[in-house]
Amino acid sequence: MTGIELNEHILLRINRAERRAVGLTILEYSLLAQPTEVGQRSVPLSGLTQLSAELRALVLEIAQRSPVSDFLMLSAYTPSGVEMIPITSVRPIPKAA
Repeated sequence: MTGIELNEHILLRINRAERRAVGLTILEYSLLAQPTEVGQRSVPLSGLTQLSAELRALVLEIAQRSPVSDFLMLSAYTPSGVEMIPITSVRPIPKAA
């Protein structure tokens, strides 16, 4: 099992051999999931810059599949035509009926 700090608030634990998530910890969930006046709050996946290209590709692959994608929505901020910064927003937990 490998722990990947996606940023200072989000830790993803993966099984590299099985290419799957085994845990996700979101610190300050209520802050990250709270919408702002202009929409959903997004945070950079700054921890990806510390990873090898191979591990970064694996983490992004895992993060785009369930169960991780049930909690995180990935997207990209592109400040210029050549720069791309991976970001995520935390999906709110649906209210029980």
